[in-house]
Amino acid sequence: MTSNSPSLSTQSIAVFVGQVSGFAVNFLTPVLLVRLISKADYGILQQFVLLGNTMLPILGLGLASSLYYFFPISLGSQRSSYVFNTWLQMAISGGVFLFVFGFFGRQILEVLGMELLSDAGNLVAVYILFLLSGTLIDFLFILEKRVKMSMSFNPIDKLFRLFLLVGAALFYGTVFPCMIALVVYALLRFGFITYYVLSNYYHPGVWKTMSTNIRSQLAYSLPFAAGIIFTTLSQRIDKLLVNRYISEAEFASYSLAFFSIPLVTQAFTSINNVVVPNISSLFEKGEKKEVAKLYYKVVKKTSSLAIPAVLFFAVMAPELIAFLFTSEYSDATPYYRIYLATLLFTMLSYGIVLRASGNTKIIMASNFLGMIITVALGFTLIPKLGLDGAILTAVTGIAVPALLQVFWTMRILQVDLSRMIPFKSMLQVLGISLLGFLLFLPAKLYLSNPLISLIFTAPIYVLVVWYLEVRFNVFPFIDQQKKILKRLGFQR
Repeated sequence: MTSNSPSLSTQSIAVFVGQVSGFAVNFLTPVLLVRLISKADYGILQQFVLLGNTMLPILGLGLASSLYYFFPISLGSQRSSYVFNTWLQMAISGGVFLFVFGFFGRQILEVLGMELLSDAGNLVAVYILFLLSGTLIDFLFILEKRVKMSMSFNPIDKLFRLFLLVGAALFYGTVFPCMIALVVYALLRFGFITYYVLSNYYHPGVWKTMSTNIRSQLAYSLPFAAGIIFTTLSQRIDKLLVNRYISEAEFASYSLAFFSIPLVTQAFTSINNVVVPNISSLFEKGEKKEVAKLYYKVVKKTSSLAIPAVLFFAVMAPELIAFLFTSEYSDATPYYRIYLATLLFTMLSYGIVLRASGNTKIIMASNFLGMIITVALGFTLIPKLGLDGAILTAVTGIAVPALLQVFWTMRILQVDLSRMIPFKSMLQVLGISLLGFLLFLPAKLYLSNPLISLIFTAPIYVLVVWYLEVRFNVFPFIDQQKKILKRLGFQR
């Protein structure tokens, strides 16, 4: 790293700020759209987006992620070749999908129960083609250590998408213009990344090493691509199957069950990213007991956030859904509550030790077994139970790989589960959370307006939980709190 290069912490903060601000803008999209188009139209739009979100990671083959390895270790024309190859391979992959979907798209949509998308089938393929190569830009800004772009591009990009979607919904009030808006958004992203790559990385010499570099990239990325496919199918199979048995309006409500809890998952990611290098270093020294202690601390931090958040959002789900998405979507409440349980598995940070120790094959095997179980469960439950079967399948898609990876982490570290998971601390946090719930319960019962109820209950709950976690010494961010108070002048 040169003297002009930003520090790792500066880059991490920039990426985190960009992700959080982008998430905040993206979060507004459904909040506005449900008020501008019909429930059935919103369900069709979510089917359109679902196909894109499913195919992007599968068609991407992990090529963009491979640049995290090849970009730093290559220089000059070699580096340019890797970037240009990635862009070209992703464009070709999208083009092949467009060709295949052009012949079989209608049949695929009918099998998935998305018949109303049939007339817009080509739009789906074009959207995926353009968006696929466009995803490369998110990786390049990080790899180039362009801190300002890493921080600003994501929210600007999401704001532009929001503007196009809301504008189409506002002026036309139907779903087809919204799909056109998404295609325009993807096209502009594709145009931007194409211009960026050709301007900064293309030169005639890239063709000389293309075949060698492509083989290297594919050899590196295909094992990861397999894992991505397993994870994607595990986490999307419920949505892909359930459309055969429900209406578009019902799918609109079901899709809202997955907006989870804002910022909590981003906080988990930040905590995990910080600790992975430390775990890798401890593994190199053979200090497995220290790894177990560090993992214990991580779960103590994540659980102190997840348990109170899950309890509050589960209890206040009716008010939250009504306020954000109107009472027309109140039927999403039970599915939202059930899916919140997945955060209790996510808080286990189950893959960090396996990643840091190089046991990626175990992760892949866990994801593969999880996919098999989830797909089998989906085909069994969804035809019989509809949405109820779908949400159980969705939770299984998260829970099975998580539990398997926790089990293998325990085996690798050669410790008991109690040395990895802070059960006592988690029970204390649960008790504190229940006490906080009892204190805000009167406000929930007597305030009928969803917004006013949330305004009154949230501050009471947060302050009570924070105070009691500090009081009983289970608040794991006390050092960070002291540093913040000291900077603000409240502590010496």
